Amino acid sequence: QIEHAAEVAELSAKFELPVVTNILARGIIPERNPKSLGHLGFMPHPSAVAATTASHPQAADLVISLGAEADFESTVRTGGVPMQTVPHDQVSEWLDKARSVAPVCMAERIGWIERLGELRATKDVCRSCTTLGHDVLVNDVASALGPSAIHVIDAGHFHLIAPGRITACRPRTVLTGTELVSMGWSIGAAIGAKCAAPGSPVVAYVGDGSFLMHGLELTTAARFGIPVLFVVAKNGVYGTGRRGARTSSGDAAFLGPANPAAIARACGVEAREVRDRVGLREALDGAAALRQPRVIVADVPETDQAADGLLTGVPWLDFGKKR
Repeated sequence: QIEHAAEVAELSAKFELPVVTNILARGIIPERNPKSLGHLGFMPHPSAVAATTASHPQAADLVISLGAEADFESTVRTGGVPMQTVPHDQVSEWLDKARSVAPVCMAERIGWIERLGELRATKDVCRSCTTLGHDVLVNDVASALGPSAIHVIDAGHFHLIAPGRITACRPRTVLTGTELVSMGWSIGAAIGAKCAAPGSPVVAYVGDGSFLMHGLELTTAARFGIPVLFVVAKNGVYGTGRRGARTSSGDAAFLGPANPAAIARACGVEAREVRDRVGLREALDGAAALRQPRVIVADVPETDQAADGLLTGVPWLDFGKKR
């Protein structure tokens, strides 16, 4: 319910109510706000899962679904928490009625939100890293671009790793597929996003396999001087394919001697190659105020443990995840 973002934020503040969204509606209230529990669906936030899972000690008593899509409601029903559905065409009326209700039991509710927030405080595995991985790339790029940035997330490892590590400060700033994603789609999408929101820094996170699918779209950015940052994770493989076949001796997932930086330069775009975190941060200098497109090609491992999901430090949520 992006069109009702202001009303939802007002209601959340008045009643101390936490907000859960699907991935496309992230940022209805800024995710730095303790009452934002993140999203459900693909690669969900731990606090959102806990609040909508009946067996969890911090589960909600009731979820009110405001005009949500069927997939979102199905996810909530699977968690077992009772749900009240407000159809899309009745949301405005429901919000108007809710404004007239007096808030009660605020202290207890605030304490509950604080406990849910502890689940959201994931371990910062990036802080002490000197080498590069997809999670480090996302962490440092997001820090360099600031809260106004628009993040466009491609298929592959970035699709598994980035959604839960980016903080949405307003709607339509985290763009990705909710399930399957076409490889390379983020390159053209990021160019379009920059044209639609010229005042915001825009970054596309793309693997080298995906880059080979649609990398020539960089000619459009170069021709029209569209200042998008393209971050290419280079490991020489189709990452998720290699991850799924790492016990196999087959070589179908390997890309061969591709050179994304050379391809970018051939398209007329500046390309910087980095092999460690110091080099990455140097390459990000001025990235929040680009005047021309830039490509950063970063060497990363063939398979990335961060793709197994966010580590929260909470055993109930980390079951089965690698450390």
